Amino acid sequence: MTLHLQSNSYPPPFRRHSPVPQPQPSYVSGSPARKLDDDSGTDPIPVVDLGSLDQGELREACRGWGLFRLVNHGVPQTLLTMLQEHVGRLFSLPFEAKQQGLFGSPLSYFWGTPALTPSGSALGMGPGQDRINWVEGLNAPLGQLSQLRAHDPLLASFRDLLQEYGAHLGRIATSLFPAMAEDLGLDQEQKDSYLSESTGFVRVYRYPCCPTGSGNNNWGMDVHTDSSVLTILCQDLVGGLEVSREGEWIRVRPIPGTLIVNLGDMMQAISNDEYKSAIHRVRISERHDRISIGYFVFPGEGVVIRSSNYQPFKYSEFRAQVQMDVKMLGFKVGLERFKIKPNSDDNNNNNNNNNNNSKGISSHFQG
Repeated sequence: MTLHLQSNSYPPPFRRHSPVPQPQPSYVSGSPARKLDDDSGTDPIPVVDLGSLDQGELREACRGWGLFRLVNHGVPQTLLTMLQEHVGRLFSLPFEAKQQGLFGSPLSYFWGTPALTPSGSALGMGPGQDRINWVEGLNAPLGQLSQLRAHDPLLASFRDLLQEYGAHLGRIATSLFPAMAEDLGLDQEQKDSYLSESTGFVRVYRYPCCPTGSGNNNWGMDVHTDSSVLTILCQDLVGGLEVSREGEWIRVRPIPGTLIVNLGDMMQAISNDEYKSAIHRVRISERHDRISIGYFVFPGEGVVIRSSNYQPFKYSEFRAQVQMDVKMLGFKVGLERFKIKPNSDDNNNNNNNNNNNSKGISSHFQG
């Protein structure tokens, strides 16, 4: 993918730091010599083969990592390539046009923070929270894409590609979750309601490059967990995603033809903490913009999640609590808000404990 990117496509705070980036290969078309993220050495990320799903491998990845690399997923490589290229072209448009609603409803543009309201607009942060993430993005609710009146051929093509991609990702999510539910011993009602394809949406991200020493800490996204049941990520070859495991940060290398699946907070609650919500972050590149496409899926509307470690709650209640914490505190407390404490005194002191234990987790959440 060769783009003629102009500095005016970046949000203003990024322009003084971001040179015009070097051309980068697309998701699947780059030869090994052009890969931007070094692929030497053994890849430690567990691999799950959707074509011949092994229950033991899936269980180990979910319980030990909360993240795995998915192969034989059935998404055409041509679709991945075209979608990546369209995303790059859309982000290369002038920032002012993007900010003023160029894309139109139901798409929404954001930058500087991944914390969004249910409508997809950036959520205001707590007092003194002036740090920005080196990212811009588009929020696309899949169930509403048919409402997009795209007069521009590029946007119309992007809509069609997203709809096709969303159908594939819905298939993947509804193939993986029953195997996870079986491992966890969920009943049929829980299997049918704890993941609903109708809740799925896509967020596409561009992480502008930023040279070391330019005053930026090189984080496209701070340390965070996702709020979803499942997140499925398609990333280009630039790299930057890192996952925390047993106190160590491990690089999640981009490997053509694979997708990355990570578990979110809802999956951890559903599993009664047997599965892990992956703690991860995104490091930005010094020379190349990074493109990634995330698919997020949640429990059905109004479904109550029940497990012995948490108070019964709906995702909508979880989302509202996260939004309140981000506005008031500047960070996401998350599942700790719903954790069952040993006694009522602990519950009364919940806020103080949560604040002390959660400051390392950023405000990133979905919905």
